[in-house]
Amino acid sequence: MNSTRERAGLPKVSYPKKRVNVACEVCRSRKTRCDALRPSCSFCSDIGAQCVYRRPEENVRPDEPLPDAPPSSAPPQPRGTDEQDVISRLERIETLLQQATTPRERNGFAHFSYFKEAESQPVPTPPSTHDNLSILRPTHPPKFNIGYDLTGLSRLSGHQCPKDLEPLCTDTFEQQLELELDRSQDVFQGGYVGLGSLDLGASHCWQLQQFFLKDVLPWCPIIDQADCSDIVSGSVESGFNRQDLDACLTLFILAIGSFAKDSHHHADNPSMFPGIRYFRAACQIVDAERLYTNTIRYVQCQILQAFYLMYCLRPILAYEAIQKASMKVILLLQRRSRVAADSIFRQQCLRAYWTCYLIEHELQAYVPWSSQVLECFNEDMELPLSDYDEPGIYWFLAEITLRRIFSRPRNGLGWNQMFVICEPVVAQEIALQFERWHAQLPRTIKFHIDDNPDMRTLMDPHKIFLRAQYYAILATIFWPYVVRMLTVSGPPSQSGEAGSSSRGGSVPGLTAAETERFEGLARRSLEYAVLKLFAVEPLMQKRHLLLLADLTGMYCMTMLLLCAYEVYELRNIQNPSMRDAILIGWRCSKMWQSNAELKLRIDTLERLMRAKGFGPSMVQ
Repeated sequence: MNSTRERAGLPKVSYPKKRVNVACEVCRSRKTRCDALRPSCSFCSDIGAQCVYRRPEENVRPDEPLPDAPPSSAPPQPRGTDEQDVISRLERIETLLQQATTPRERNGFAHFSYFKEAESQPVPTPPSTHDNLSILRPTHPPKFNIGYDLTGLSRLSGHQCPKDLEPLCTDTFEQQLELELDRSQDVFQGGYVGLGSLDLGASHCWQLQQFFLKDVLPWCPIIDQADCSDIVSGSVESGFNRQDLDACLTLFILAIGSFAKDSHHHADNPSMFPGIRYFRAACQIVDAERLYTNTIRYVQCQILQAFYLMYCLRPILAYEAIQKASMKVILLLQRRSRVAADSIFRQQCLRAYWTCYLIEHELQAYVPWSSQVLECFNEDMELPLSDYDEPGIYWFLAEITLRRIFSRPRNGLGWNQMFVICEPVVAQEIALQFERWHAQLPRTIKFHIDDNPDMRTLMDPHKIFLRAQYYAILATIFWPYVVRMLTVSGPPSQSGEAGSSSRGGSVPGLTAAETERFEGLARRSLEYAVLKLFAVEPLMQKRHLLLLADLTGMYCMTMLLLCAYEVYELRNIQNPSMRDAILIGWRCSKMWQSNAELKLRIDTLERLMRAKGFGPSMVQ
């Protein structure tokens, strides 16, 4: 019709689309159904987002504000170009496998430049719905300290640390590092270990292999169980005549199987660690094997070396081993022709990659840049497959998804590295994604969500771990609102919040309605922290592959609850079970105090507990 009018010399007419409802910007970005109610659709009303409708593009000038946007008394917030299109990132949280376009370059190490961007002048942008989903960035680069660090949870960006949260800023990094370096020598010392001095009998090897298959491999199934049995059988039947990578892998399996068999070993004397001689013999082979380092078997050996060191509670050593595996598996995945043609090789590489991804994320609390390289690749990385109901495969996939949801809004930065999400809409959106993640879990690993400490007993360690991690992540997501309630006057943050000199009553710088909303979010953080400690207690009695992760999360939640315990400004959100949860965290940590690094944390806990009024009979 328009072409006919053009030929007749008549002006072009833009006919309206035959569509009754036009979705708002938020629903467009999330690809959700919009009922197009005015002034705010139902979805935006539920999540508290600003609902904005746009006109047809040909009728809107570039500098014209979008219609139906409620007037804002606040001036437009300055934002760096790096923070545009945040909604697209939140959309990717749910789909996980769908590549979304963001302004940040994801090639190579481009995202490390983020810390330099904070020092540059922010570029003003027009107000939009994206402003409601903005993520606060630190005003200066975080300090990358090697060692356990909770400083990033102690304050909001642009504000000083509240006095009640100063215990989170304890600087023991150098002491932690010295302890770790001293203990690293003990694990490897002892001289040459000859294979003739080891018990390599068929029955003993079979027994240790069974412990490995039952208690270790289901946590991170890097090798198919049948393949694992074939490798061990081949090495045992040959009498370990060939000291190759298959023999090395077998020795690592025997070492870890020994720890799994003696899982109640609480002492921290490396010479007495179960399977330590198998471990040292395997290290001798893998360190000397230079001809086959660019193979998947070498990657698997390095991963198992990291597994054993995690059983030993040696995070820095475990990181060194898993990093070698990460670098090699990335190289192997670049062999695209073989990856495409060889399905077995592809699945082995994918399992190795995602195992490295999970382990590096668990070690991120100790080595801040852990997982940063792998984070560059995971958007396009396939998930591993299994052609049968393989033990642990559902847990493996669920944990991968959980980690990706949690790490994506932070661009892979450590959860304790001063990267604070301070917008209620963002926190609620991420929490919603976790609820959907839980709703879609397979029956074999699905756990019941309780809202009180008297929770259902679970017998499956995978379900226990997932439930405890679920609570811990939600507690961390909502923790910034506890910090916000304690924040007093200081320099304004990037979101334009102004502090107030008054404490008590309302939250400084917020209206009464905003105070009530923030109190609700802060209350959820403390509730989830309590639930985390009650949920994880069954896993703290003995060693398992992810005990280090459980100890890390337990100490973090215990410290957060202790800092918030009986604080006047938080009197309206105190949880009645906080005291019991703190005692659980302390008792479970005490079980592992033979570890020198953990003893440092326990001493910190006990000092703070005494300061909070826990009597000598409880803390001794």
